Amino acid sequence: MNYNKEYKKYLISAILDNANNKIAGTTLMTAFAIYLGISDFWIGLYVLLDTITNIIQIFAAPLFSKIGQSKKVVLINYSIYRIASVSFAFIPFISQDTNIRTILFFIPAIIYAITGELGYITFVNWRMTLLKKEDRGKFSATKNAFKNTVVVLFSFLMGTLLDYLKENGNELLGFIILFFIVFIIAAIDIILRICTFKPNVKQEKIHLKESIILPAKDKSYRKILLFCGLYRFAIGIGTVYLNVYILRYLNISYLYYSILNMIVSLSEALFGLYLSKKIKDRNWKKITQEENI
Repeated sequence: MNYNKEYKKYLISAILDNANNKIAGTTLMTAFAIYLGISDFWIGLYVLLDTITNIIQIFAAPLFSKIGQSKKVVLINYSIYRIASVSFAFIPFISQDTNIRTILFFIPAIIYAITGELGYITFVNWRMTLLKKEDRGKFSATKNAFKNTVVVLFSFLMGTLLDYLKENGNELLGFIILFFIVFIIAAIDIILRICTFKPNVKQEKIHLKESIILPAKDKSYRKILLFCGLYRFAIGIGTVYLNVYILRYLNISYLYYSILNMIVSLSEALFGLYLSKKIKDRNWKKITQEENI
C-alpha cells in the first residue's frame, strides 16, 4: 500500500462527501421543500431527522461488529445513501398533490438519514485506522477548508442561477441542475471509494449495552457528550426555522440566501484552520481536561 496515495484518495472522497452533504443539506433542501409546498411542520421534522437518526450510530457499531465491515457491504449502503439524496428530483414529476409530495419527500429523506448514519461510523473507522496519528489534525483541517471553499463557490453560482430561472418561471430547472450536480459528485465519490484501499480493521465484538453504558461511565467523555448534545439541539432548532423564515416569510432571494450560506461556510473554514493549529499544542485540554486524548 502506498500511504501517500491512499491518504489523497481518502482526503478527496471525504471532501466530496462533505461538500455533497452541504450542497444537498438543509439549506437548499429546505428551499426545495418550500417549492414543493410542504408545510413548516414537516420541513421542521425533516431538518431534525439528522439529529433524531443520530441514535442509529449506537446500533451501527454492534451491527458491523457482527456482520463485519466488508468493503462490498459498506459500499452498497453508501450507494443507497447517495441514490436517496438525488431521488428527490423526481417528486415534482410524480404528483402535484401536496400530501403525496410530502410522503414522497420523506421516503428518500428517511432512507438517506438512516444509511448515512450506518455508513458514517465505518468510513471514519477506516480513515482513523489508516491515517497516522500526526496526520489526523491536518487531514481534518484540509478537508474542511476545501469542502467549504467548494460550497461557497457552488452556493453563489446556484443562488444566482435559481434567481434567474425563478424570474423566468423555470425554478424547477434550477433544482434539477442542483440534483444533477449532486449526482455527478456522488458518482465520482463512489468510484473513488471503490478504488480506495480498505485497511485491516480490528473486529472486536461490541454489544449494544456496552455502546450505551461505557461512554456514559467515562467521566472525561461526559463533557463531550453534553457539549455535542447541546450543539446539535441548538443548531437543529435554529437552522430549520431560520431557513423557513428567510425564504417563506421574508421572501429573500436565493442569491442573498446563498450569501448567508457562504458566510457560514467561510467562517467554518477559516476558524477550522485556526482551531486545528491551536488544538495541536493543547491536546484538547480545554474540553477534556486531560493531558492527551
